[in-house]
Amino acid sequence: EYRYDCNVRVIVQLFLLELFPSLTEDQQSNFILKLIDKHRQISSRERKLRYCMNSSEHRQTLRLLQCLLCLTSIIKNSNLLKLIYEYSIETLTIENEPSLRIIAEWIITRFLITKQAHLTDLYEQLRMAHKQRVGSLCSWLSVVSHLALFLEENRQINYFTTVFELILPLLIHSNFHVRIFSCATLMKLLNQIENLQLENATQYNNFKWIKQCDPKSELGRYASKLESMFLYKFDPIRDFSLETIYSILPRLSLIADDEWLMPVWFEEGLKILSINELSISINQQSSILTTCEPGIWKLTASRKLDENTSKQDDTLLDNDLTTNVQRKITPWIAVHPDENENELKNDLKRSELIVVASLIDKQTNLGGLCRTSEIFGVKEFVLSNIRILDDSQFLSLSMTSHLWLDIKEVPVNSLKTYISEMKSKDYTIIGVEQTVNSRRLYEYEFPVKSLLLLGNECEGIPAQLLNLMDVAVEIPQAGIIRSLNVHVSGALVISEYAKRHLYTQ
Repeated sequence: EYRYDCNVRVIVQLFLLELFPSLTEDQQSNFILKLIDKHRQISSRERKLRYCMNSSEHRQTLRLLQCLLCLTSIIKNSNLLKLIYEYSIETLTIENEPSLRIIAEWIITRFLITKQAHLTDLYEQLRMAHKQRVGSLCSWLSVVSHLALFLEENRQINYFTTVFELILPLLIHSNFHVRIFSCATLMKLLNQIENLQLENATQYNNFKWIKQCDPKSELGRYASKLESMFLYKFDPIRDFSLETIYSILPRLSLIADDEWLMPVWFEEGLKILSINELSISINQQSSILTTCEPGIWKLTASRKLDENTSKQDDTLLDNDLTTNVQRKITPWIAVHPDENENELKNDLKRSELIVVASLIDKQTNLGGLCRTSEIFGVKEFVLSNIRILDDSQFLSLSMTSHLWLDIKEVPVNSLKTYISEMKSKDYTIIGVEQTVNSRRLYEYEFPVKSLLLLGNECEGIPAQLLNLMDVAVEIPQAGIIRSLNVHVSGALVISEYAKRHLYTQ
């Protein structure tokens, strides 16, 4: 279903690229300011100590920066380009997530290539290295590595001389990651000097010893690994395409694949909008990035950088430590169903199981059961009060699952009538309870039309309702404590039913 979301994003981005040049300068400025304000608003929210990759916040900020990057290809107003450039510098000081910093670095690099008088800004950032966050400083080193080949000839020699003097002290920086980035950047600069044949005109001979760094040492090993990574193979001009921005870099930055926008979708969008030509290429012209492996970093818990602030760093890992990683599904992308999504909802695979949770009091248990019921294809989820759907504790556990599940309200005092009615419709009434006649869960054959009644957290199923049960099932236990949480009990039974009926269809 994520294609619905992706199609909208593709069409809007193409429409914006087509429409933007026809706007007045004031309209363009207002639009860019709104994008920046929205990004600043999201980024300035109080964040948890551990930044959550692929979260709603992360995806929104990524999309805003991607949009700003695309627009830089069609903006002619120098002041507006400078505004985006300055905000990208601000972004480097607040963003911890590599995928976001890479986009900001790209904007900064492209601006400095076209406005080379602003190279002094880059030099100043390196001079202030002792005041920089580790992540920000590594981003500036990445920018340094991309610029030299695009500078005017009369600026290249001065550029190499200046950045060598500014980066060399960083080889003994207190942070290991800064030392790695500094070493890899200097190696790339030396290679660029060789390609430009400027060995005699620069201080190449004074610094070529850096390339002789022991490859078996920890610094040499990581620097070589970083130098071979896509960050240092990336070309800010050659790789400027919608495919790189929306598909290749997200993949290399370990963004979830449901966030990628494929180039063929943009081509389909051009036909839908009847657009003949774009100012930016859709397809990547080089295969260099497409053959690169994803980044070798992970986000670690925050580390204290000074007495008053604590920030996150990117931790480089050996490949053998990152061969198997968790792929976290992000249900935040579900939204209130519209007509198309209602059609999708009707097409979802559902069983004949009805889960009755009217006796349960705690919102967290109800939210968790709602989420479990949606995942395992429950036909209907019954609550005592439908207003629980607006409760924040319920919503924090349900994760929007209530939007995709049929939910019915049956108050506790109406349960007896409701159960009798469902019996008349040939439903087998099953209670999760320990009784003298209980059936063991894993030995019980669930009828297709089953109604599962879950008891109250403290009192279980009342006697007057227990008498209406066709069967009571209990979960075999081996421990000392003979009482499972009602959410856990319900989830085990729902899963067992799904295994027998939903997954065998």
